[in-house]
Amino acid sequence: MFHKIHKAALAALATPLIAAAGPSEVGGRAFQGHEVTCDLPGDRHMKNIGSKLDGSGMCVFTSAEHSADWQGMNGWNGFRNWCAERYPGGGYPKKLAALILAYTKAKGLPEPRFVQYEGDTPEAILELCDLTGRCPAIAYGYSPRYGGSAMNHMVNIARFGAPSAVLDNNFPGAERYEWMSRGELVTRMKTGADSFGKPIRTNAWVFVWLNPSPPPIPRNEAPMNKFLPLFAAALIAQQPPPETAKPTGPTIAGTVERIECVSGFCRKVTYEWVEFPGHENRLYLRRDSAILGGWNRTARQYRDYDAFRGTWSPPRNEPPVPPPAQPMAVADPGEKPPLGDAASPLTSENNHGVDRTNMPAIPKERYTINGREVPSYQVFTELGADMLSDDSKKAWLVVLGTQAEQQAVIDAWNGPDSEELRPHVRLWCSAKNHWATDDEGFCPTGTPHISWQAADGRVLYRQTKFAGAEQLRATTRAALRKANPNYDPTKDPDPLAPKPAVPAPKPEEPADPPPPAATPPATPLAWLLTALAGIFAAVAFLRTPKRN
Repeated sequence: MFHKIHKAALAALATPLIAAAGPSEVGGRAFQGHEVTCDLPGDRHMKNIGSKLDGSGMCVFTSAEHSADWQGMNGWNGFRNWCAERYPGGGYPKKLAALILAYTKAKGLPEPRFVQYEGDTPEAILELCDLTGRCPAIAYGYSPRYGGSAMNHMVNIARFGAPSAVLDNNFPGAERYEWMSRGELVTRMKTGADSFGKPIRTNAWVFVWLNPSPPPIPRNEAPMNKFLPLFAAALIAQQPPPETAKPTGPTIAGTVERIECVSGFCRKVTYEWVEFPGHENRLYLRRDSAILGGWNRTARQYRDYDAFRGTWSPPRNEPPVPPPAQPMAVADPGEKPPLGDAASPLTSENNHGVDRTNMPAIPKERYTINGREVPSYQVFTELGADMLSDDSKKAWLVVLGTQAEQQAVIDAWNGPDSEELRPHVRLWCSAKNHWATDDEGFCPTGTPHISWQAADGRVLYRQTKFAGAEQLRATTRAALRKANPNYDPTKDPDPLAPKPAVPAPKPEEPADPPPPAATPPATPLAWLLTALAGIFAAVAFLRTPKRN
């Protein structure tokens, strides 16, 4: 049940900027039939902290790490804490870019790609982030959760649209998203607080990593069982799931009895929620000894189980039978977010880690890539591998293995011979036990596991070892043709290919003969005169005396 946030504290404010603010509601992963796009598990949400040096808030770096975790960036868990131990709190665009590069150098990581936007119209970049599944971080200037006053804070957008959802690092948890209208979110992005805590009009600030979102849940093409008789499919459905999904020794956690009728025949049906040793975070729904699906207690997600295919469906919020009740994290509007040292200028109750003093107003919008300012059109159209483009229709190359196994594939993929393929494929590399792939149906075998998927999750090819760069490229080309039969790598521009020779001029040929003169088109008057002449000729012919 959703939890309405009232605006009682707004009545005392005379500033029109906040008095016109709209409502929001706190709830889970879904609201009004819409689910969050960036579905970072609740147990991976981090709570904001203060810097170890001055106590100032670290919301900027917390939000950046949330985004990195969602987008599978190896080596970036711990970025926020690393910054908090070495630098004062408070963040702004230039400081965030500088600390990202400092962390990269300190940890020996490849330099990541990221875009920042400052301006008055953030909708375009946010729409693209939501379309491609990325998790942007934004400056956030108001929420009824904070007593109705303006603030300087950074949060993550879990969904941008109608409605929109915010993941607030002062209120972590899968049941504590803040939902509001799209227009309300944009208004809050352009609101801040001055040094006295009064609301001010500001530029929106958006930060987004360019790494792709997690790959889709793998699936096969529809098998032929849909043509089998229904009774045969029903018999097959009684078989239990594979041992990896259903271990032995269940404990019944709850039962639900229902009267179900089919074609006028009614019977009592008993549904059981069962738990297995080692799967304490999961409940499995069973009917007549057959497993129907599974419930993730932490993420509060249900998946149907197809015993014939041996596959799990995409997650949804509502199971067919209510699971046993358990304590739920409910947002408390009165809960105070963490504060640092009161002596710091960035630790007042209206500042959680965004340093507006180093963010002067700009007359027009500004885009930067890795701290370098670029024209806006380059971000969307001309930066090749560095552009924030719509990659939602691209195929996937998924690599699961050790760091050394991943790096071998990455080196081959980044080689010059793969340049023609990279713009058409999203690369995801992670450990086999990464949260985004561990419980989502990916096969854990292989040294490493390598699979090629279409944009919708269909597995095109899968192999259990890396067989070299040339084989990787050959299979990728085959996967792209399978995913898009019209794709032809030979049509891609190749800057290394020799330029085609300019053909020699042909010998001068004799001129073509002039076309015959065109006959002028007949006019209606000409048609009429011709018809009359024909009639007179016929009459004259009929009146001519015939000879014997």
